[in-house]
Amino acid sequence: EFPSARRSELLRFLRARRGNLAQARAQYVQHLAWRSKMLPIAAKDCTEVLASGVIYSLPGEALDGSSVIVFHGPRHNPKRFATSETLKAIVHVATSAFNRRDPDDVRFTLILFAPKGTPFDLGGIAALASVMSENFPETLVSTVVFPCGRFTAMLWSMAKHFLDARTAAKVVLLTEESPPARLTQIFPVEILPTQFVPRSEIDELRRRQRERERATSSSEEGSKAVNTATAPVLVPVAAVEANEIGDPYVASSTFLACASCALLSDLTVANALAAAATAAIAAWLLSWWYRRFQDKEHAQHSNDGRGGGHSTVRTAAGAGT
Repeated sequence: EFPSARRSELLRFLRARRGNLAQARAQYVQHLAWRSKMLPIAAKDCTEVLASGVIYSLPGEALDGSSVIVFHGPRHNPKRFATSETLKAIVHVATSAFNRRDPDDVRFTLILFAPKGTPFDLGGIAALASVMSENFPETLVSTVVFPCGRFTAMLWSMAKHFLDARTAAKVVLLTEESPPARLTQIFPVEILPTQFVPRSEIDELRRRQRERERATSSSEEGSKAVNTATAPVLVPVAAVEANEIGDPYVASSTFLACASCALLSDLTVANALAAAATAAIAAWLLSWWYRRFQDKEHAQHSNDGRGGGHSTVRTAAGAGT
């Protein structure tokens, strides 16, 4: 029925529909219609979003052989760019990465960098989940989220029970120091931006880059080109913020983003939003408790400070007499 389709592609749709042939066929027919209308998306069609650096792919591959795509949360600006523009840029980056791979091995790992201050865009998440789950099923290997604090981990531990084990296993929360050392257990350090390289690795990374540059200049005299497939991405960037996210609202935003990204390959948008809503309620309750606790702490410290101040004055007065 689909003579030009690759067997691997059809199998991905069939796996996404849990072996239901009729559902897989219907989804693939819809995908073909979407593909003929939307693809290819050229870089010139989403220049401004790409220039913002919110979404990009890394040179090389993760240690498991998958392509690596980065979503840089602080650079996401839903007020500046419409959801359709951001979505177009994400699809462009993803399809460009897929086109560089063996067509029978289309896989990617997503790095979700979401420090404190990352804007939460529920509409964007829903639109992305819809497009990716319907048109690129079974391509997401895992979503690596950092920096994560204790509230994010707590929310995830509750919400992951609403997902099947295979989907939940695709979310990797890194709660160690910032940048987390575990990143180098998932990705070669050479392909990571400096911002994501653990501090202990930066000096070694720069040494390797200098050696490559010397080797390149000696073998190709007069050429200043550096092989971006193997050269590390060393760019001046601001330091990563502390990994602890204290405000539950920020934690819930981080969690909802990572959970929704993990859902791309398996669940429907309705199920994804149901899980997100459950997490949002839990986040609200945690936030209410957390802020009440902070208010009590603040009041107690204020009372202690006033008492301590009077004691100090009395002591000083006594010493003077």
